[in-house]
Amino acid sequence: MLPIDFNNKISYSPLYTQPSNNNDEDLADKYPDLKIQSTDPSPTRKSHDKIATNSDKLHASEQVTSLFLSNKKIESESDENQYQLCHKELSTIMTTAYNKSLTFRRLFNYAYDTNLCNGDKWYLSTQDAFSTTVTAEEIKAENGKKIISLTTDPANCSRFNEDYQLENGNYALFSLIRAFMHEIVHALTMLPDEDNNHDRGAVVEYTNIILKEMGNKEPARFKY
Repeated sequence: MLPIDFNNKISYSPLYTQPSNNNDEDLADKYPDLKIQSTDPSPTRKSHDKIATNSDKLHASEQVTSLFLSNKKIESESDENQYQLCHKELSTIMTTAYNKSLTFRRLFNYAYDTNLCNGDKWYLSTQDAFSTTVTAEEIKAENGKKIISLTTDPANCSRFNEDYQLENGNYALFSLIRAFMHEIVHALTMLPDEDNNHDRGAVVEYTNIILKEMGNKEPARFKY
């Protein structure tokens, strides 16, 4: 479950510079709280890294969201205002990520080449806050639709009140951008949270890396 700090807007460091590449050692040197991901990486993330390799800007950043989302809505989507707010937030995050994060570009480019380019796009829902259909069973239950569920409304997230754990044992509250990016990574990789009993798993580690590359100053998540 994802606790949300709705007052925490996207924060970027003015000193941010793009690393020369995005291997774990370089990231650990630049961001000390990612060192654990270098010494104990998610096996699934390392495996996915071998197939999602192209970090070039193959698409216009402002078009990434339209390449990702279907222009149709699911029939049960009734809150137009919340839908538009979520769509705007999603677009802002994805545009910025594609501009600034090599890792995000790798994941997006691979997802586009393998699925999105064939019209197999995602449907945005605001009804089941922060979930993504990643298994065949989940997609079948949605009549074949791949659904990413997001919200910007605190009233829809009263049950999401848990913090995430840092490596030093402290806890931090989820920000809106971390909650969104976690689900976006699920959608782009089609990977689940569980990763053979690994502490973090691929989705958490990718989310940590992408937010750092975007210039976000939040501490990295240590455990799922």
